[in-house]
Amino acid sequence: MKKSQASVEFLTTYAWAFIVIVTVISAFLYFNVTNPKDSLPERCSFSPEIGCLDALIESDGVNIQLKNNLGDPIKITEVILTTEKSAIITCDSPTNDVGEDLNNINWNSDDKNFVKLSNCNFNALGINPGTQKLLVDLKYYKLKSGPEFTVSASGELIVQIKPTTTLPPPKICGDGLIHSPNEDEPPINEECDTNNYGGEDCDSQLPGSVGSLTCTAGCLIDSTGCTIPTY
Repeated sequence: MKKSQASVEFLTTYAWAFIVIVTVISAFLYFNVTNPKDSLPERCSFSPEIGCLDALIESDGVNIQLKNNLGDPIKITEVILTTEKSAIITCDSPTNDVGEDLNNINWNSDDKNFVKLSNCNFNALGINPGTQKLLVDLKYYKLKSGPEFTVSASGELIVQIKPTTTLPPPKICGDGLIHSPNEDEPPINEECDTNNYGGEDCDSQLPGSVGSLTCTAGCLIDSTGCTIPTY
């Protein structure tokens, strides 16, 4: 009786603690607290003279929308991107969203523009998809002052890097594979593709014949090279 009562008291005393532990572990897993960096809110911030409106980090580049808060026209000369461990990220020369070189663009006061960095070496630096913190050093000068008065504006990005989605190659005539139908426009039922005849030969196309099949540009079998021998 005493053992039974002790067991009940033990369960009553410690059951709530067990429930709390299970609840906390479940919450950690649900909110991804096991990886604190992934729980950080996305953020784009710069020093006051440059406003950051939005930022997007893709698998191999960065696109930042900025605003000139200086009250004077400026020209951006360089954009340096680094990791939080100070490793320099190399990218193509910065452009705007339509591919124009930033060195050729004057930003008037209150202008909004994009700074796009493409082909960055994220993979080489071990920067994987997920929440990442990147530092930005934006070098610019006021047009009225000239390039000898170039200064820097510092920025910080905390953004999710989206993984690259690799699409399967289209099923088209000329890829060496036989598709029925393929994804050409309009689609066709291929009989062959390049040197792939799907096991067909002259004898299967024209019983008793010999010779060689050819595959047309439209991926159809041409058996005009097959002849029936005469003895």
